[in-house]
Amino acid sequence: MRLLGSIEGEPDATLAGSPLDLVRASDKEQGHAQLFAGNVQIDGDTAVAQRFSEALGGLDIDWEEQLSRFTGDIVAHEIGRSVRAASG
Repeated sequence: MRLLGSIEGEPDATLAGSPLDLVRASDKEQGHAQLFAGNVQIDGDTAVAQRFSEALGGLDIDWEEQLSRFTGDIVAHEIGRSVRAASG
């Protein structure tokens, strides 16, 4: 699987949705249901889209660290704590 910023020709599959919906689609347990729930638009080969979801589910991204680049450590930690509390 290759992810490219731009290509010539037609892609095998495209996924479109909000960043939150795309992150939800990467959930290891509920990703397949989220991917096909209608919040993420899939065009093309759905098997490729499903493999993409599985690949995202295997990533271990420290979202607080990424957010802290824009907001600072304290704000990012508080947002992360709030998200964990809400999702728990």
